Amino acid sequence: MRIRQAVAFAAIALGFLSLVPADAVADGVYIPPDAYPAMPKIPVQRAMIVYRDGMETLVVESTMDTEALDVGWILPLPAEPTKLDVADGGMLTSLAFCLRPAITHDLHDFWVYAILVLGFLVPIMLFAICSKEGVSVFTVVCWFLIYILLLGVLVPAGMHAGGEGPATATVLVRSTQRVGDYNVSVLRAGDAQALSQWLADNGLRALDENASAVVGDYIARGWCFAVARLAREKGGEATPHPMAETFPAERPVYPMKLTSLADSITRVELYIVADRRAAAKGFHCALADRFAPDSRGYPEDLSPAKWGKNTGVGVGNPDILEQMWDGCVLTRLQAGLVPEAMDRDVAIELTEFRPHRDHYFSPRGRSQLAVAILLWGAVPIVLVAAVVCYKRRRPSRRGARVLIVVVGVTLVAAGAAYLSAPVIAVGPSVEFMEGEMRAHNMGEVATLMVRQGNLHAGMTPAEMLDAFENGVKSMLDVPLTDGGRIANIFTGEPMHYERSPGNFSTRTVGDKTYFCLYDKYAREIRAVELPPPTKPEGAENPGENE
Repeated sequence: MRIRQAVAFAAIALGFLSLVPADAVADGVYIPPDAYPAMPKIPVQRAMIVYRDGMETLVVESTMDTEALDVGWILPLPAEPTKLDVADGGMLTSLAFCLRPAITHDLHDFWVYAILVLGFLVPIMLFAICSKEGVSVFTVVCWFLIYILLLGVLVPAGMHAGGEGPATATVLVRSTQRVGDYNVSVLRAGDAQALSQWLADNGLRALDENASAVVGDYIARGWCFAVARLAREKGGEATPHPMAETFPAERPVYPMKLTSLADSITRVELYIVADRRAAAKGFHCALADRFAPDSRGYPEDLSPAKWGKNTGVGVGNPDILEQMWDGCVLTRLQAGLVPEAMDRDVAIELTEFRPHRDHYFSPRGRSQLAVAILLWGAVPIVLVAAVVCYKRRRPSRRGARVLIVVVGVTLVAAGAAYLSAPVIAVGPSVEFMEGEMRAHNMGEVATLMVRQGNLHAGMTPAEMLDAFENGVKSMLDVPLTDGGRIANIFTGEPMHYERSPGNFSTRTVGDKTYFCLYDKYAREIRAVELPPPTKPEGAENPGENE
């Protein structure tokens, strides 16, 4: 009789487990997908601030939307910069991606064990309720052994199913220099009217009444101005490469007052590297951690990274690593500011270090959280039901109340978790190692294109993008955007020439130029060395007739 019960248990369990997806029982090889925040569709102003030993380096980019071909950008600074430099366009993108909030997207490891436990308990409960003889210890032990054997068969089977001059009036031009695509002049002005006249004399728009009031306040406080001019081939929206300005400062500051003249809500993201945690009035701290390299070695073709000691967040962009030091604290501050809140510059305070990282659920993660609570809640429900209805016994009022309470608590807990879980919109989800595998495959495509002479160091970024896209499309089966462009595996946007996760760029080290790809930590993968520009057919070699 006991053996027959154990066999019957097996039949019930097989029916129960057949309803479970194959990857649920293939726990040893299940590869959960990572979810990434959806790319914002509203105006965003981003800046990286590095503050150390009384010096601030401000890396800032500005998006412009105008049909003018010659545009100017005025950046107030509390002191004359000791250094102006080009910053790579991928730095701020990489920081935004690497310092993203933690997102719970897949709770497979949480709920799958509830299914396995229920698979064992449900048959026992059914027999405890329906059988006159009840369930003996011997039967439970036999059923446990049979259940282990069943899992030994089902799990392997499921494993295969996954898968800066001159002076003008009261304006003194302190320096003029070329910084990347910009011509940058560092100015000191006696008053706002003098600066407005200088701008007009140099082909830029004069200051209106509101702008003059803001500029006048900066002048009264002894600030200077970096005026960057950019000549473009066509109008429209564009985000030129960032500039990096280094200047002395008593404390880190982000100039904000001129932004209020845009008269729109602006999402501001600040990434502060200092020796302590950063804070600012009106800003939310989304992440703060102390960063240091790990002890692992890296392949020669992969750049190192620094890791958050408490959050595990990794930053590998080489340009960002140059601005960091071992033990530095990296803080992400963010705010959605209305014009009235931008009537002052952002004064950044350095405070006591406390690690923090925002945590959200994806819509899928929220649903799985509720399901997990229901499944685990079903375990005590099954046990209580087996006890109060043992051997076909009609449950007593007390037993019925206990069962109703357990069911009610489970339903309320699942509903409360679903309604209260903070949810964030996410972009494409990527299974573990998929990004690295795709980067490896694209690296092989780049290597083959170099051998065929279709990729070399003399190409412009636009030419390289077109050639590389065509090469990848012809050799790999990769996701495409609606416009037919190769999709960035992490963001879903078109892959482009930039040193940021999921994109590609080049880097010159000594006399060698490398074609580089970037993983989800923005670590640089030097996929292949690019040969020098190919010589047009029939071109003479200078000096060969000398």
